[in-house]
Amino acid sequence: MPSVVVRWLPALVQSPTAWFDIAIKRVERWLDRRWVRHPAYEAHDWLTVVHELASVLPGWTEVLAEAPLKAIEEQVQRGRRDLDGQGPWHVGMNADLALARCLYGLARALQPETVVETGVGYGVSSAFILQALAVNGRGHLYSVDLPLPGRDSAHFTGALIPARLRDRWSLHVGTSRRLLPRLLVDQPLDLFVHDSSHTYLNMRREFAWAWERLRAGGVLVADDVECSQAFEELRARAPRFWRVARQEAKRALFGIAIK
Repeated sequence: MPSVVVRWLPALVQSPTAWFDIAIKRVERWLDRRWVRHPAYEAHDWLTVVHELASVLPGWTEVLAEAPLKAIEEQVQRGRRDLDGQGPWHVGMNADLALARCLYGLARALQPETVVETGVGYGVSSAFILQALAVNGRGHLYSVDLPLPGRDSAHFTGALIPARLRDRWSLHVGTSRRLLPRLLVDQPLDLFVHDSSHTYLNMRREFAWAWERLRAGGVLVADDVECSQAFEELRARAPRFWRVARQEAKRALFGIAIK
């Protein structure tokens, strides 16, 4: 039996739609290998982006020095060390600290009511966003994730999110292609985070959904934008602010666009 089927077998038994979702993902990856362009983004270091964002987000710099940010960073780092080698996925697949700090700062500066993210993994990004919402005393995070295949994957999804923060978190299990169109249909969006499948078609699909629903001044953040031209194409929508930043702990880029 092919290894991909073995890894996905529990999901396939529970949900026949998983067969179709897996097929779609594999076709999109096949198309990426043959036709997707990988643009040479002009990427900035994290501290440069921090300085530039200060001109468009009042209070942005101050929140990055807050004690709750340091506290969640230390808690997540301890959790990552405990998980190393124990969970079904490599911990390096999670957001690095530059992206995580960025999400905390944005969630504090924007004071969002509604945050949507695609892709959870162990929940590094989720934990930083939820810490910011707890400090704000308002807002809710809606996560859409189809857990990666692996042993006890459902158990480990969001494992790094502290129990004290979970009352502001809702997890929707499935693909963004299937779930996003039905999510928060009549509710404006303040902050959107893409970190699910990084195929061109999936990124473009998620960006189109989010940009339509983002309020003026809302923010879209995307991890691993170097995977395709999808984030570059977002510039055609004339965002108020658009930057690509280098991550600190891995060779990857993330993008920020303010509507």
